[in-house]
Amino acid sequence: MSDENTAVVEEEEAPLADGDTRINASVEVNGAKLTASFDYAFGATAEDAIASWGTDVVLERFIRACKIEAQARIRELLKAGKDAAEVAEHMSDTWHPGAAAANAETSLMAKFADMTAEQRQEWIDKLAARSAELG
Repeated sequence: MSDENTAVVEEEEAPLADGDTRINASVEVNGAKLTASFDYAFGATAEDAIASWGTDVVLERFIRACKIEAQARIRELLKAGKDAAEVAEHMSDTWHPGAAAANAETSLMAKFADMTAEQRQEWIDKLAARSAELG
């Protein structure tokens, strides 16, 4: 782990020290995309993080990240046409921190819901053509 946190300003990214994480962010300002990053020494293990910031902080941050992950999964299921009861059942039965994303059908249905009518028809045509190829 590095002894200090450093800003990265050069175009080529420098290699990370053990236990460091590069944090990148970008934003559009007045039509220009601005990007910045810096390296932060979170630690190489959970034990390193607990030693640096304490169990309460590490647990609180873990729970916050898991809630965001679960909320994203819930949104995906709702977009796929599941009702609240189906979502609750699915999440209770299958979700856990780090759980794989939705199966292909649920994922596709969620994306389908965000498409315009023209985009949906284009995908239907592609699927029909592929289905014909496969026999």
